[in-house]
Amino acid sequence: STGAFRCYDLMSHRGRLERNTFNMVDQFGETRTMVGTPTALCNPVELNKQNANSETVKEQYKDHLVCYDTLDIAGDRDRRVNVRTVDQLATNNLATGHSDEICVVSTKEHVE
Repeated sequence: STGAFRCYDLMSHRGRLERNTFNMVDQFGETRTMVGTPTALCNPVELNKQNANSETVKEQYKDHLVCYDTLDIAGDRDRRVNVRTVDQLATNNLATGHSDEICVVSTKEHVE
């Protein structure tokens, strides 16, 4: 995995969820959550890598992310969590707010 993804807003979508309510557990707690429509497609990206081009990235990295709207309907998740993150771009002190999206690993193919 590249460790980085570039996300694109979606203009339209066709498809439907197998189900739309899920129990979700992460490091901040547990929720019962309704999942809505897709909001973004995220492609793997190389940052400043020599000799990288769109074809080599396409061949090397198969996992993409698709992000969906979410709405928590019940749960005990902490409302605000303060964290420090370190990544390729920066070290950040962040405070979480509400959750409004879930991104899942997906495969992608181009269609007409």
